[in-house]
Amino acid sequence: MFLNEQVFSIYNISFDLNTSYYLKNRDVLSMKILVAYSSRTGNTKKIAEAIYGEIQENKVINEIDSLNNLEGYDIIFLGFPIETFGPSQKVKDFMKNHSKNKKIALFITHGSPEFSDFLTNWIEESKKCLDDSSEILGVFNCQGEVAQFVIDHMIKSEDPTLQYFAKESPKSKGQPDETRIKKAKEFSREIIKKCSF
Repeated sequence: MFLNEQVFSIYNISFDLNTSYYLKNRDVLSMKILVAYSSRTGNTKKIAEAIYGEIQENKVINEIDSLNNLEGYDIIFLGFPIETFGPSQKVKDFMKNHSKNKKIALFITHGSPEFSDFLTNWIEESKKCLDDSSEILGVFNCQGEVAQFVIDHMIKSEDPTLQYFAKESPKSKGQPDETRIKKAKEFSREIIKKCSF
């Protein structure tokens, strides 16, 4: 009799724990999450796929060019590369036109190392592209390998800043590496965790 009561007690504890977990997480489990990205050379796509792979909830991944809007999603991971000191004009327009009242986590790739003095302005300018009503859940940024055609373009530029970037660009080879991919995955989990409370 004592053994049966003990088993029943253990079952109840297990049931209570499972029920508690479900009640705590049912909102996030029912959320629909979009990973949207623009990628010219594949760097941002790698980060997008890393973020997407960590999401256990109802999820979709798409290139920004294939999207008409951001309707129907509870959380949006939005990624793009820095091109000439900010997002491309197409990405800027998309962000401004479709981010109203949205919860958005930005992920940004760039040719500079993460400690670059230029980064703060680039990230702030990127955030300004979102509608004022949007909620920024977080921002991830990492270095990506600069393609040769981009280096060639910067070398020909008369802008001394772009010429400097061209000289520094070979140092970006092989990025984003596994360490940066791992950090992107951690970012993905952190955003989902933040939205589960």
